[in-house]
Amino acid sequence: MRSGRVVAAALAVGWLAATAWAPPPAQAEPSAEEVKTRIAQLEQEYDALDEARAVNALVLEQAQAQLDQTVVQLAASEARLADLETRLTQVALYQWQGRDLSQSLALFVSSDSTTLMERLAILQQVSDQFDDLLEQYQSEQADLLQLRAQEEAGLTTIADRGTEMTQQMAELKEKTAEARNLLATVVSPRDVGANTGLTTHAIEVKQTLAGVFTEITNIGGYRAGDWGDHGAGRALDVMIPNYGSPAGVELGDTIARWCQDNARVLGVKYLIWRQRFWQTGWGVDSWQWMADRGSPTQNHYDHVHISLNE
Repeated sequence: MRSGRVVAAALAVGWLAATAWAPPPAQAEPSAEEVKTRIAQLEQEYDALDEARAVNALVLEQAQAQLDQTVVQLAASEARLADLETRLTQVALYQWQGRDLSQSLALFVSSDSTTLMERLAILQQVSDQFDDLLEQYQSEQADLLQLRAQEEAGLTTIADRGTEMTQQMAELKEKTAEARNLLATVVSPRDVGANTGLTTHAIEVKQTLAGVFTEITNIGGYRAGDWGDHGAGRALDVMIPNYGSPAGVELGDTIARWCQDNARVLGVKYLIWRQRFWQTGWGVDSWQWMADRGSPTQNHYDHVHISLNE
């Protein structure tokens, strides 16, 4: 029996040792085609999610406008109600003054029948006025309760839509991050210029461009004293070799189109290429011509300018 236990224990130790030292299975990197397919899916998911977010934003804006209007109406209603309360109190004090109707009538007893009738008429007018004010007061109270219910419903709508939008924005960021990570698996970043002054994101985009377009050897970026995105480290200038040749133009067109197709993933704000301007959100063919600035560089014929959001 003892030897059997020893053998069993030895086998158990051996199994644990083998398990402990077993290397984890290697995770295969996705192919370029798989990455392209997944990014296209992410783009579709992003569009649907962004559309839902836009709907929520519109509903939120409308709910806020309605709430603002309700708040104004509430203030007016509360003011009217306070005025009616004051007037009701005044009429009640004048009418009764702590006595019932018969006691009040006794105050008007006079040998002059004409005077008595006039005073009775006044008392009747006061009574009618009280009834009218009370009816107005009750109606205003009902309106006030309805306005407060509208206010509560508006606050609930704003809170719910705000929560949904927060979740949607978080999902949009997750999809963008996933797409960026996917791009990073199919590129081999290389040095094509100084990174000094560039934001972390700009450096990532620069390295991605260098890996995707191996023909590129120089990508400019930070420009001290510049008032725009270059000075903020959020702009890149992808210099095109032989930019005036058909091959150079084709390469620049390809880079610009690639940036358009991946604008959200890359965080592109706008592009400038061959004296034309394009902004994220426009159609891919919706380039706008720019004024002549004089030189090929200033007119962006020798490089693709990429301004980033971060």
